[in-house]
Amino acid sequence: MGRIASLISWELNEHIRVLVAVTGVLTVGLIFQRGILVSMAEVTSNPGYVDGLESVSGHVIVRAVTSPGLWVVVSFFIALLVALVFRAGIEGGYGLTVYSLPYSKLEIFSMKLVSSVLLSFTVVLLPIFVLIPLNFADTPGFAASLLLGRHFIELTAVLVIAILYILSTTLFLSVLSRNMLATLVVAFPILTIPYLINANLPPRGFFNVAVMDALFGQYTSFGRLLTNSTIISFGILVPALLIAFSLLLTLRRDVR
Repeated sequence: MGRIASLISWELNEHIRVLVAVTGVLTVGLIFQRGILVSMAEVTSNPGYVDGLESVSGHVIVRAVTSPGLWVVVSFFIALLVALVFRAGIEGGYGLTVYSLPYSKLEIFSMKLVSSVLLSFTVVLLPIFVLIPLNFADTPGFAASLLLGRHFIELTAVLVIAILYILSTTLFLSVLSRNMLATLVVAFPILTIPYLINANLPPRGFFNVAVMDALFGQYTSFGRLLTNSTIISFGILVPALLIAFSLLLTLRRDVR
C-alpha cells in the first residue's frame, strides 16, 4: 500500500499539474461566484424564475453551477490535467522513469487514473462547496440544509458524471493519440461544440437533466435520476467503456 501511495503522491505533486490545478480552482471559483451574483440579480428582478423550486437560493445555485461558460472552462482544465498526467511525462522523458520501477502497467494506469480523478474533482467541486456556504452564510443552517437536500445531492451526482465523461474522453484520446497537443486539439472541440451549437449532447446534455430535476422535481428519488437514458448511456456506459479501452491499449502496446 505504501508504494502505491508513493506513486499517487508523485503524480499529484508534479509542479506543472499543481499549478494548472490551482489556476483551475481559482478560475472556476471566479466564474461560479459571478454566476451566483448574476443569478441572484435575475431572480430578484424576475420572481417568475423561481416557480417550482424549493427555494430561490436553490435556483440561483442551479443556474450558476450549470452555466455553459463555467463548463467550457471546466472542460479545458480537466482535459489539460488528464493530458498532463498521461502524456506530459512520457513526452518529456522523465515519466519513463516510473515504468522502470517495479510497478505493473496496470498499477501505473490505475494510479494515473486516480490522480486525474482527484485533480478533476478538486478543480470543479472544491470552489463550489466553498463558495456556496460563503454566499449563504447569513442564514443560519440554510447552507447545510441546502447542501444535504435531495435536489442538491442529485445535482452533485450529475456534476460527478459530467466530470467523469470529460475525463474519460480525454483519457482515451491521450492513450490513442500518443501526443499531448493532438489530444487537446481533438478533445476540446468534442467537449465544447455542444455548447456552441446548443446541441443536447454531453456534457451539455447532462445539465438539461439536472436543471429539469431541480426546477420541476421531475424525479421522485435518486434511483429514478439514474434511469435517465442520457445518464445511463453517456454518463455511465460510455465513460466505463472509454476507460476500459484505454486500459487495454496501455497494456497491449509500448509505453510510448
